[in-house]
Amino acid sequence: MKRVVISVLFLLNNYVIANTTSAVYNLRIAETTKRVIFKNRPIGHPYVADAVVLGTWRKDYSGSTDAVAAGLGSFVYTPPSYYLRLDFAAGHAHEKSVLLGTSTRNQMDDIVITGGYSKFIHEHSGVTFSGLIGIPTHKDKAFTGAQFGVGHPALGVQIDGAHMHYGRHGHFVTGAARFIHFFPRSVPVPLPTGTECFKFTPGNLVDLYIAYMIDDKKEGFEVGYNPSFLFDARLCPELDVVSRQVNYIRSSFYGAYKRLIMVHDLFSAITLAASYGFDHRPKDVGNKHIVTVWAAWGIKF
Repeated sequence: MKRVVISVLFLLNNYVIANTTSAVYNLRIAETTKRVIFKNRPIGHPYVADAVVLGTWRKDYSGSTDAVAAGLGSFVYTPPSYYLRLDFAAGHAHEKSVLLGTSTRNQMDDIVITGGYSKFIHEHSGVTFSGLIGIPTHKDKAFTGAQFGVGHPALGVQIDGAHMHYGRHGHFVTGAARFIHFFPRSVPVPLPTGTECFKFTPGNLVDLYIAYMIDDKKEGFEVGYNPSFLFDARLCPELDVVSRQVNYIRSSFYGAYKRLIMVHDLFSAITLAASYGFDHRPKDVGNKHIVTVWAAWGIKF
């Protein structure tokens, strides 16, 4: 039993690094692209296509690193008052673990379907209520190497709010709170006695988000803060070490620049953004540095 516990401890280092990389669940990317989706909804153009290229690099406290290069696509239907959004992505994950060596994988991310209803509280303030469904496109194999996507079914809810001040330049304060529950799946875990299957759930993810924007109609600037909390991760047969090593508290800060353009008679926008983050816990196998950059292009038609 002692050898099994030690092996699982080693593999948890790999899991913390590899399995938490996902483009479709990245709230900072979702919120910055959402600005393009909902800004100045033109009558007769209820559809939005959005394409994002992104790169993420991380280094944990043990010295292990991983990197992901990915493309994210979104298709959105946005009639007045509500929306329906489909997110999908594919990427290349590369990990260099101090304990397990180098591994790479090319994978699809999970598919996320989001729907919501928007309501203006008064002329300059609004709120949006949303629900989401996460559909895995592959098995969770994060304990055996690099992985892109969570690989577990998920259900979530989110609330967004915005308050707008108009002057020479538009000033916006926006915020969001999101809760996602990931359901358990059987995962392969290599042990000294051979590969065995465990029942694993990544637990629950809570994201908070606050941002300040300046928008002069043709271009805009945005800065924000995104704390994240992963809790109640479990491995069955139960090992207390799982909750201590997999669960995390994370801070991420980001900045974005947006340029609005017209493609013939269609409304379009380009976004360039970058974020930096780190884990407050765990300190032994958590991420010391997390750097993400992305560029997005959205068009209404």
